[in-house]
Amino acid sequence: MYGPTPDQLAQQAAISTIQDFLANNRDLGYHASRAGMMLAAGYAAQDPRGMILDAIRGHESRDTLCGALTGPYAQVALATVAWWFPQWRPAFQILVAAAQIYCQERDRAAAIWTVAIVGIAGVVLAALGGKGRAA
Repeated sequence: MYGPTPDQLAQQAAISTIQDFLANNRDLGYHASRAGMMLAAGYAAQDPRGMILDAIRGHESRDTLCGALTGPYAQVALATVAWWFPQWRPAFQILVAAAQIYCQERDRAAAIWTVAIVGIAGVVLAALGGKGRAA
């Protein structure tokens, strides 16, 4: 009755997930920000979204991270962890954009697998139904 609310628990989970990712990739925020500035100045540099996207793909809880960075508690979580990881502050927009790209890729892949499974099931059912009528 006096414990944390479900919203508070979800917010804390988002903070913890993002904090874990940033701690595991402490210098990446600086490197992504620097690459973005170099690209903006017209120099050759690696795409900062690609750098962060690769780190997200390599993270052990990438699907949870995707939800934490694009979900309803993302802004509060990022504002909270900004105090602990000041080197990441300039790259937060890039981090969120990379997470959105990863989420879209993940959702697209899941949709393709769903369509494939439903299609295979339809073929199997049609084959079973056709054999039942022929007998």
